[in-house]
This record gives sequence, structure tokens and C-alpha cells, in this order.
Amino acid sequence: ARTSEAPVVGLYGSLVIDTSGAWTYTLANENADVQGLRSGETLTDTLVVETVDGTTQGISITVAGTNDAPEISGDITASAIEDDLVVASGQLSITDADHDESAFQVETIPATYGSLDIDASGAWTYTLDNDRADIQGLGTGDTLTDTITVLSADGTEQDITITIDGTNDVPVITGATAASVAEDVAVDADGNLVATGQLSITDADTGEAAFQVGTVSGTYGSLDIDASGAWTYAADNDLADIQGLGAGDTLTDTITVLSADGTEQDITITIDGTNDVPVITGATAASVAEDVAVDADGNLVATGQLSITDADTGEAAFQVGTVSGTYGSLDIDASGAWTYTADNSLEAIQSLGADEDLTDTITVLSADGTEQDITITIDGSNDSP
Repeated sequence: ARTSEAPVVGLYGSLVIDTSGAWTYTLANENADVQGLRSGETLTDTLVVETVDGTTQGISITVAGTNDAPEISGDITASAIEDDLVVASGQLSITDADHDESAFQVETIPATYGSLDIDASGAWTYTLDNDRADIQGLGTGDTLTDTITVLSADGTEQDITITIDGTNDVPVITGATAASVAEDVAVDADGNLVATGQLSITDADTGEAAFQVGTVSGTYGSLDIDASGAWTYAADNDLADIQGLGAGDTLTDTITVLSADGTEQDITITIDGTNDVPVITGATAASVAEDVAVDADGNLVATGQLSITDADTGEAAFQVGTVSGTYGSLDIDASGAWTYTADNSLEAIQSLGADEDLTDTITVLSADGTEQDITITIDGSNDSP
């Protein structure tokens, strides 16, 4: 007969045996050595029992290890930003009851949009492949997600998720950013001055290589633009500001169009002035008579008033001056008031007989150089013999 009323304590558990020799071994599962076993590792626990006469017998228990799943915590998410924050980093922590497994497999892991390096301690660095078309194609508010799986020493997987935020790539805009029209030249059927042009655009951001369609008002006209960048500018030729332009004068109309992402592009229209011919009315003729109404200086005098209208700003006036004629001279001021004087004693005048006359034609100029003739008739009279 055998006896073992008290449990036999081994290194990793205890054994109870009855008098018939039936025994039960109970593993101390929480024992650090037991928990430290990895898959494929073993420990041996040898327990000695005795018969009633003191004969000893060893019972050997093989304790087989299993993989204890580690606990991983720390930085499992991060963000990268196109053209800005292209490197993200973090730190994982790991605890594993299995000995020598509280670590990570050191490696460089290729990902969809970049790569991740991790060391044994869990320190990791993600590097964004910023020049990828997928990345550069992101606009403001767009995102991509890159998920990378790292491994602990025992092969336990842990995902690290990188959110890639897009930024606005400034487009490159080229093409016709300036044009000119000329007052009263090539006026269309609607009375408009018209200029056209074509812009081109490239934008790395997906769907943003286009323009915002619309009609944009300027100071003197408006501009229509379509998504492709084709634009048409129209200005009412009868606009007072345009008609007020003289030769050599210009107006500038700057209109700002927008690309799909809101990038501004100025289109500058130069409106060139032309000379508008003035309308001159009033006293363009007068007469004096030999020896009649001679003034104190011995002159024959005639006066008159011209009127002028000119659409060109500042040109509804006359050039001030004294203009010499054949027999006399004419003074004119800016308003068009003129005075003609001729020396009554002039031989050509004194030689006139009754019913004879002379004509003195004098040309005055408006502010823009338009000519106007004033004709003075000098009537003769009979000189007593």
C-alpha cells in the first residue's frame, strides 16, 4: 500500500496520491516561470512519493508552454500632411508574460503611401511618399488612410493607422491675361467693344484644373469665363467714360477670375481712346465795312461766339491764341469768343470801291486740333475823289 495524505509540492505545482497509487498533479499556472514559457518550451517538475515502507518513486511532469498574447498600447494612430508634415512618429509599449517577448520585430514595412520603421522598443517612424500622385492629388479637406501592421516578438499583429491630410496645391495659370479694345473700333452689333482670350491651368489636386464658371463685373464692362478658361470681355462703347477718352488716353479694367480651388487670376483689359470729332456751331462768319465803325485804334472790328461739344473729356474748348489772316487777325479764347480786327488804313482795304469786298478766312482750332474756319467779309465803300 502507498500513502501520501499531504500534497507533494514540486517546483511548479503539487501532487496528491491516494493509497491505491492514483495521483493528481495540479499546475501552479500563475507561477512566473510557468507563465514565462513560450510556445514550444517546456519545464520538468519531478515529485517524489513514498510507499508505506519508505520506498521512493519519482513522478516527472512535463509542463509545456503556450504563447501568451502580449498587451500592446501607445501610439497606434497619427497624421501626416501633404507638403508639410511628411514624417510622423510614435511609441508603442508592450508587456508579454512570455520571457524575452516584450519587444517588437525590427523592420521597415512598405505601405501604400509611405513606409514605417520600427525598432525593438516600439519606437516607430512613418515617412510619407509626398511626391506620389495620390498624395499630390489631395485637395484641402481630402484624406487618405495608410494602415501598417507591425509584429511583436511572438508575431502578434498591431495595426498603426496614418491619416494623410491634403493641402491645396496652388495651380499654375498661363495664357491670355491681358487684352485691349479701342473706343469706336470694331463695335459689335450690340454696341459693345469685345475682347477674347484663353487661360490654361494645371493643378496637382484632383479635379481642380478648371475655372469657376461665371460672369464677373469690372469697372467698365464684364467678363464671361467657362471651365476651360475661355473668356470674353464686353464693354458698352457708349459708356460716358469710354466716349470721354481722347486719342492717347486709356482706361484699365482689371477683372479677377477664380480657379476651381479659389486661386485668383487677374485679366487686364486696356481701353484705348480715339479722338471724337467735336461739333462746332455759332458765328463762323461776319462782315466789316471800310471806313465804317472804325475804333479808336483805327481798326475795323467784328466779334462772334463759337460753341463746341466734344465727347472726349476736357476737349470741349478752343485753343486760345491770336491767328493772323490776310488782312487782319483774330483773337479767340477757350470758350470760343472771338474778335477780328483789321487796320482800316490798309491799302487793300482803302482801295476797295463800292460793291467790292475782300474775304479773310481764319482757321481756329479746338482743344483736340479740329479746325474751324471763320470767314470775315470786308465790304468796300466809295472814297471821295
